[in-house]
Amino acid sequence: MNSNIGVDRDYETAAFWYKEASKQGCLPAKKNVNNKVFKKELKKELKLKKKNRKKKAKDEKKKEKEELLNRKRILKQQNEELKRLKKE
Repeated sequence: MNSNIGVDRDYETAAFWYKEASKQGCLPAKKNVNNKVFKKELKKELKLKKKNRKKKAKDEKKKEKEELLNRKRILKQQNEELKRLKKE
């Protein structure tokens, strides 16, 4: 959370609502949409969200790979057990 009271800043949501308000002719909203600092913060937030999505996708792929390897290991053990039982 930032140092402000309330909730974390969310520039993406703010951009959405500023654009909606500017479509209806709200001048302060139009100024905020075109504000360089706001655009910079929005770009930074979107970049961070994209990075987090990529990391999450990478982590999920890694987890799926580990699960697949574990299933293969279990199948191999079961096959070895079946072979051993057939020999007896």
